[in-house]
Amino acid sequence: MQRGGSSFLPTGPAFSLFRPLWSREVPQKATQAWLLCRQRAFGVGREIIRHEMKRREKAPFIVYRSAADNLVVYLDFKKNKNECSTFVRKVKGDREAFKRELEAICQAPVIDHGDKFEIRGRHKNIIKQYLEGCGF
Repeated sequence: MQRGGSSFLPTGPAFSLFRPLWSREVPQKATQAWLLCRQRAFGVGREIIRHEMKRREKAPFIVYRSAADNLVVYLDFKKNKNECSTFVRKVKGDREAFKRELEAICQAPVIDHGDKFEIRGRHKNIIKQYLEGCGF
């Protein structure tokens, strides 16, 4: 895996499923306040921050973070901890596009419960890595 730029996504033909399906749309302008906030927090250059913001804004959906600034991706264990499900909350925008993205990343069926998405199995790390790479 390769680390470069503002996101941490694996590269190569085996990891093409990490690339967003919506990555070729025209980006919107980044807000100055968000750019300054990211620059102070992470100390990275403006060009990298702008690139990350553009990538985030061209997504057809938005995944909001919790009050503690964490992504809302949870694991839930059932039947004496033998069955595991991954839940993703706080998704706004095109829910069908997000569902297709999750199905492509996890290679598992995704259930939309209205306020959250459920994926059977342990997919927390791969989903968090994907969302952070998209700039959420």
